[in-house]
Amino acid sequence: MIKKVKCPFCSSDESSILYEFDKGIAISRCGNCSFAYTSPRLDAAEREKMYGEEYFSGGSETGMFMDYLANSAVFENDAAERCRLLKKYVKTGKILEIGSAGGFFLKECMDNGFQSCGVEYSHEMCEYAATHFKANIFCGDLSDASFEDGSFDAVALWHVLEHFENPADTLQIIHRKLKNSGYIFISVPDFSSVKDAESGYRLLQPYVHLSHFSRSTLEMLLEDKGFEIVKIFSDGGTGLLGHNSAIPGGLRNFIATNIRKLEVIRKIIKFLLFKCLKRKDFITAIGRKK
Repeated sequence: MIKKVKCPFCSSDESSILYEFDKGIAISRCGNCSFAYTSPRLDAAEREKMYGEEYFSGGSETGMFMDYLANSAVFENDAAERCRLLKKYVKTGKILEIGSAGGFFLKECMDNGFQSCGVEYSHEMCEYAATHFKANIFCGDLSDASFEDGSFDAVALWHVLEHFENPADTLQIIHRKLKNSGYIFISVPDFSSVKDAESGYRLLQPYVHLSHFSRSTLEMLLEDKGFEIVKIFSDGGTGLLGHNSAIPGGLRNFIATNIRKLEVIRKIIKFLLFKCLKRKDFITAIGRKK
């Protein structure tokens, strides 16, 4: 079933449809605060079906669009780059990753001396992370996890916030769990980079992505929930190694593995993606608890 919902940011029921998809799903823009969100959307029971075993295997009609574990080098490379970013602001302490999937970022953080915890909905991914990395992961919803308030130095959500029914409530929970002046790291698809529904479908993923952020709306939400914006920037990379890549999996893994080893090559590829190919389809924001 599908349902129409109010704006998750300001609760206004005034909206206009921007893009329409099959099953009656649409992306709408709030008439009050201009926030973009999926409405009408699949109800919670239907969305839960989308997160089955096929979500991480590339077999779902939405989801990773490639086999997560078979392309592990790609995600290990992402984890290494994200940990480098984290270490610029947080030198030591306790890290929480929400939506930790197979645990690659948690492992990278542990290898760099951090105490790491995760929250993940997929039982298969939780089992993989616990078995391969001995990662400390709560399997379930963030709202059900029993982490103490004020216990984390940083919380990371890499392409996760857009999946939550109410991102404002999620940020309120994170604010409580962070220590004073703790950091939040968020990456989300950049809604403003989408030109039309057809070309932007894989970035938008309207079956499971419920909120669609631009730089201004992400800043607005973070500031409203008690975070100071430290840095916000355009990011990307889906054109080469990510969801939209046409490169075969084996070659993609080889490239990802060697990018990690050769910093110069990594910087050249990033330059080509962002400066020449102009693939800036993500936003990364770093905030600090006020």
